[in-house]
Amino acid sequence: MDCQSYFAHPYSSWERGLNENTNGLIRQYFPKKTDFDQIGHDQITEVESKLNRPPGKSSLTDLLPPLIDLTIHRKILLGV
Repeated sequence: MDCQSYFAHPYSSWERGLNENTNGLIRQYFPKKTDFDQIGHDQITEVESKLNRPPGKSSLTDLLPPLIDLTIHRKILLGV
């Protein structure tokens, strides 16, 4: 699999904040032990849109690149 990955250094808690926050946001839609074989691409795309474009943000966010790409997470989890 050709993808970039990031690992926080031990005892460097400041490197884990964004990761833990992102995991918490994703868990709102996909709780632990979710069977990702049952999750369709459309559902993942919908969650990506909700996480990348939260309500109340200005249209400036439309110019920014997506922050969360769940396709990568799915590839990692499923080994696809």
